[in-house]
Amino acid sequence: MPKAGGSFRGLVTYLTSSHGKTERLGRVRLTNCVSSDIASAVLEVESAQARNSRARHRTYHLILAFPAGEEPPAKLLEAIERRACDALGFAEHQRVSVVHHDTDHLHLHVAINRIHPTTHRAHSPSYSKLVLDRLCVELEEEHGLQPTHHQARERATHLEAAGALRESLQ
Repeated sequence: MPKAGGSFRGLVTYLTSSHGKTERLGRVRLTNCVSSDIASAVLEVESAQARNSRARHRTYHLILAFPAGEEPPAKLLEAIERRACDALGFAEHQRVSVVHHDTDHLHLHVAINRIHPTTHRAHSPSYSKLVLDRLCVELEEEHGLQPTHHQARERATHLEAAGALRESLQ
């Protein structure tokens, strides 16, 4: 989440701008919005956010990055984004997802409304780094994606080694 509290509109404007690069923008997708265009979806999110005056940060910015050379198909990117948002507790929250190709690695930005569209309660995911770390290991194994450095994978290796040592000592 932004330290100074960024706006949903500002984040979506940044994410959907080409910044003069024709190859930067990939697929843009709206989730849990009634609107079908970006400008209307932003207004819809701002309306929901206005119903909660107590929340300091109302926008959550999630970035899902892939190793250089790995380009999952659109359907798999959608499934990964959905699983990540579900795991963080944002399944019913409004969001705008944007694929970027402007670096040596594909990455997916997700601008999420932290304010639930019907209950108007702000959601703050607990242990988000740990949740995403474990999810990434699962997704890499399930979909044959390139394994990358994750604490969950390292912990599993250490636990296996400790278990083997314990067994050998017995």
